[in-house]
Amino acid sequence: MRTAQASVLTSLLALLPAAINAVNFDCKNVLIDKHSYDFSALGGPHTVHWIRDEPPSISDFAFTLDLCANLPKKKGVPNEQQCPTGTRSRLDLRYVVARDGGKS
Repeated sequence: MRTAQASVLTSLLALLPAAINAVNFDCKNVLIDKHSYDFSALGGPHTVHWIRDEPPSISDFAFTLDLCANLPKKKGVPNEQQCPTGTRSRLDLRYVVARDGGKS
């Protein structure tokens, strides 16, 4: 199931640069090569989560994308560490666990 979700998100990411007009993006009417697409059913934040095991540590990542709207600010994160207003995709490093069991 996660592989299918990741595949769909990867496909959307490939379309994203061509599809988004920073001011006038309409998720219901995306025009690509003279074809119109309705991506409104894909609206809302979607997150792909993965863990990378790279000795001597393990890292936990989350990639979040909202094709149709700006992502909200993250709770508990200082303003200087927030993504700019208007951000629709974000990569978070949730934690790194050292092999000895300590978090960094």
